[in-house]
Amino acid sequence: MADKTNKSLTLHDLPEWIEQNADELITKAVFSPMSTTLFKVQTGVKAKTALNLLDTVVTFGDGSVCGFTNTTSSTISQRYIDPGYIKINAEYCDKDFLNTFANHEVNMAAGRENLPFEEYFVEDIRKQMGKNLEIAIWQGDKTSANANLNKFDGLLKIMTADVPQANKQAKGSDTILTRVWKVYNAIPEEVLFDEVIYLNNANFRALVKALVDSNLYHYERNIDESLDIILPGTNTHVKAINGLTGVDTVIALNPDHVVYGVDLQGDAEEYKLWFSQDNDTFRLKISFAAGVQIALPNEIIMNS
Repeated sequence: MADKTNKSLTLHDLPEWIEQNADELITKAVFSPMSTTLFKVQTGVKAKTALNLLDTVVTFGDGSVCGFTNTTSSTISQRYIDPGYIKINAEYCDKDFLNTFANHEVNMAAGRENLPFEEYFVEDIRKQMGKNLEIAIWQGDKTSANANLNKFDGLLKIMTADVPQANKQAKGSDTILTRVWKVYNAIPEEVLFDEVIYLNNANFRALVKALVDSNLYHYERNIDESLDIILPGTNTHVKAINGLTGVDTVIALNPDHVVYGVDLQGDAEEYKLWFSQDNDTFRLKISFAAGVQIALPNEIIMNS
């Protein structure tokens, strides 16, 4: 019988095997800046930039007589996008991965440096940036102490200052269903078919429950990932918007009359990642300008 104690390999104080996925990092799932796809985009915004607004009034004249009498008046006015300048810097040392699960990803030789999991770091930064930008589009305030909010004034601050008082409703003790109907009923007739009602995710879910509880769930389609429904009995869309997270306000507006201003379209999606010989680290940079403005505040209805 062989001697079972006679062995060539001794494992001394090694931990039990833990399966390591050495080629993947899992990033947090966060929402992207959906508002940048909903609203009109104006490029070339490097500094305070005018929105040129045209308002024409046409009056029918008497076509049964000769002569020429002007029956039209046009007014040109301006509102302004005042952008903020945003940058994101990140620095990584690939040697930090030595003696970790990613030890094999590190190249020690000069000139062969590589950042392990580069694509995951970049993607996570872009996701988190998108989350912050979405909130800033709605909740930005240049007087805020929050660095993610104080680069430019967002839509809520602009609305608070410029929407007529007659268009602002107090929510009181109303249910979310009542509030949405009040907003809908207050939309000016001439823009009724253009306006969308926006609210935060929590209020959207409460609204859906209230509609179902009232047996008002005969939608043209099921709610999909866009969290968009048509208010039963109307043609008006009600949409959950991530930028209103934490803000208990219901807003009706024409998305074509909201402008998101940037220097070049897609700037916020571009990044530069390089190895700095002087600092012996990898560095990442994203830089862009962004701002928002409302063309016609008198069309907007707010319930808060």
